[in-house]
This record gives sequence, C-alpha cells and structure tokens, in this order.
Amino acid sequence: MKRRPWKFALLLLVPLALYFYIAERNSWRPKTIRIYSFDPVFLEFSPDGRTLIFGDGGEFNIYVCDVALRSQRVILEDAYAHCFIENGKYLAAVVSESNESRVKIFSMPDGAEIASGPKNFRPIGTLADESTIIGHIPNEANYCTLYRWNWHFDSKPQPYKRLTQQPTRRLRILADKTTLTDGEQFWDLATGKLRFKNNSSLRYEFDNASRFMTSLTADRKTVQIWNCKTGKKQKSMPFNSLIRFAKVSPDGTLLAESSMKPQVNLWDVQSGKVVRQLDWSQGHNYSEAFSCDGRTFAIADQQAIIHLWRIK
Repeated sequence: MKRRPWKFALLLLVPLALYFYIAERNSWRPKTIRIYSFDPVFLEFSPDGRTLIFGDGGEFNIYVCDVALRSQRVILEDAYAHCFIENGKYLAAVVSESNESRVKIFSMPDGAEIASGPKNFRPIGTLADESTIIGHIPNEANYCTLYRWNWHFDSKPQPYKRLTQQPTRRLRILADKTTLTDGEQFWDLATGKLRFKNNSSLRYEFDNASRFMTSLTADRKTVQIWNCKTGKKQKSMPFNSLIRFAKVSPDGTLLAESSMKPQVNLWDVQSGKVVRQLDWSQGHNYSEAFSCDGRTFAIADQQAIIHLWRIK
C-alpha cells in the first residue's frame, strides 16, 4: 500500500493554522480594567510596564492599577506631582496632609508607603541612576533653580542646576534622562541651558516615555511629528477628517491617531499606512498612553474603563 505522508502533514497544518489565526485575532482584542473614576486626565505606564497610573481631574488623587492582574489596586489620596523611580519599582509623589506638602515614596503596584521625604519639594523626574530625584521648590521666587534629592541617602534636597529661562508650566524629565521640558521650552538637563523653544501657537502632545511629540495644524487635519531632543520636525502626515488626538510611540515608528469615532488607527510613520485599527464598544477616549517599551497601548474611555492592546 502506497503511503501519502503529505496527508498527515496536511492534518497537522490545519489545526496549527487555526491556532495561529485565533491567537492573532485575540491578541488584538483589548484587555480591560474597570476604574473608579469618570474623569482620568492622564495615563502613564511605569518604565517596567507593571503599573499603570492615572489622575482624576476633579481631585488630587493618583489611581494605581496592576497591569498583569488588570485591576485597580489603590488610590493615593491628595497626591500629585509624581515621578517613577528605580525603573517603576517605586513612585515618588507629593502628598498634602495637615496643611503641609511632603514627598512620599510608594511601592508599586501595591501602593504601600515605604518612606517619607522633605517638605515643599516637588519631584519632576530622576537622573540616570533612577534614585536621585530632580525637583524644584514652589515657594521660591522662581522655578529656575533645580534641586536633587537621593531618597536613600539625603536628608534634604541639594541645589543641582539653574535654568537659563523661566519655566511657564509644570516641568518634567523625559525618558532619555537628558531633556527637561515644560511643554514649550526644552533644556539640557546636565547644563540647564535652553536647547530650543517651540512655536507657542501650536499645541504639542507627548508621553514622558517618547522621544517624539506631535502637534496639530489649525484645521486639525495634519499631524506634525517633532524630535524632543533637537526640536526639528520629522514628518507631516495629512488626514481627511478632524483629529481628536495623535501620539507617537517611544521608538517613533507608530502614530496613534483618533478622529470622532471610538477607534484608534495605528499608522506606520515611515510608510504612512495603517497597521491596525483598535476598536472598543462605546464612549470616546479621555486619555491615552504608550508603554515605555512601545508594546502596549492604553485608552481610558467615558465608561470608566481602561482598554489595553498588545500592539507589538
């Protein structure tokens, strides 16, 4: 009797192909986290991707979610002006209590308080060692002087650098640990010298994790992509409809763009083609964020749900 091995190979290939088809479809379905806030004004992933935090527009609270468990873990009440430290293992935040403001350190994602720091010090980010926190003291005459505080060794903040220009809004340190910005002006963190200043007529959007930022033209139909370190425009991408938001992934390869529908389009920046469409049931998005490794995208919608997509 003549054997036909190709028949056995075919029998193996069919279930294997079915498995990969189902896995591919499921991988682009969002995982969800039910949250207890209806006005999340920002979303931010920790550098290690284990924690997702958001802030409530109505109150000074920071809400902490466990990404792996897909659950909201704790609410840090009366907390603001935060930054992740030691690769997201901890969160430093200013907490208001008893008529004073003090920096406190919380472990992530359980939100347990493990240390209490100096009063009247507002953190904006860390140096490359991830333990030295950079910040400023709000009650000074101006915000030009930056201070450093290593939460393991220092009892109080020490002067660090003086900026050459007065900040206009809240400062933050970007993921490269060399760039400081208030959203309009960009400084070299090591020297305090101003690198460049944006066009004040444009509204810029960026994640702390990204090396790129976006702006919309006046008609909200063209996205401009800018390099945060050099201030140079990298690309312009025109669209046919009004754009609600546009953000670039940390590596600059993907653009997340949304119009008026509950849908986000992921565009390949180089080719200008849509890679994927991310859909959810209903409700427009309040805020959105890429994870620091660019592999996950998150949206908080009007129904108090965070949607998480694995995009890489």
